[in-house]
Formats: sequence, structure tokens, C-alpha cells
Amino acid sequence: VDEEPRLLHKWKTRTAATGMAYLRSSASYHLDVREDGLKRFANAVGGTTTTATKRSKKKRPPISPTLFAADYHRPKLDFFNEHCDHVVQKNELDRAHVQGIVTDVIPNENYVEVEIKKPNGDTVTACAKNVVLALGNAPPVYPDWANEEMIHAGKIKHIFDDDGRD
Repeated sequence: VDEEPRLLHKWKTRTAATGMAYLRSSASYHLDVREDGLKRFANAVGGTTTTATKRSKKKRPPISPTLFAADYHRPKLDFFNEHCDHVVQKNELDRAHVQGIVTDVIPNENYVEVEIKKPNGDTVTACAKNVVLALGNAPPVYPDWANEEMIHAGKIKHIFDDDGRD
């Protein structure tokens, strides 16, 4: 469940707004199931990694400077997003995406009910065996000196404002 029309929309909008070229985290943090999923994806698209295989102990060629930063193997943002799109497509996550906001989570004996408010105002209920809560879409926080008038007039903008950027 995500309130945006497409999975990862807010992530992509916000990270694009920062102007970052590489992520702050290493290549081991990504959406794929396997810990080395991002590095495997790099190999598949022509990049290389420095990870040794368990069978051979032989190292592969150096990691591609175009896909990963030299320090901590931090992935390039556009490559990371390409990998995210690949994971979504591979696992058909877009088919499971429900646009809306979770308004209630009700545990039952053998399942969990999840109430979802859809963009049109309707409420639907989904049932799941497991639920993972990913909290953190709070609105941006402004400094004390920024008043509502300044914000609404566009004189002050937060880098994470939702202002229609795609």
C-alpha cells in the first residue's frame, strides 16, 4: 500500500531533488532479496564487482567507477533506481501495489486485516498473513522562523516538498 500512483515515486522524486549522484549507503542496502542482488545486477548490465565467489575465492575485476563510488561501494542513484525498477518488474510488485493510505491494522487469530483509504475516498479491506510497517512519510519540518505565509507564498521551499515534480 502506497499513496503514490507508482511504487517508489516519492523516493525517486525526493532523491532527484537532492541532486545526489551516489547514495549514502553501500551496495548491500537495496530492495532485492539476495544481499548481493545489486552487485549481481551490475554484473548483468556490464559493471563488475570486487566480491569473491565462495567456490573460487578468485576476485572479479574492480568495481565499475561509473556504477559505484570507490568508498564503501555506494551505488550511483540512477543505477540504483534502475535496479529497483528491475526488482519491481521481476517480482511483479506493481501488480500488488494498492494506491491508498492504511488507516487501521487489525490483528486476528490467523491473519491481519488492513483497512485502506483509496484516493477516491472509498475504504477497502485487505487480509494478510504478515504485515510490514514502513513508516516515515511525515511531512517536511520547517525551521521555527519559517511561517505559514512564507511557505504558502513559495518564498521558502523544503527539498522534500511535494510540489508536482516528477
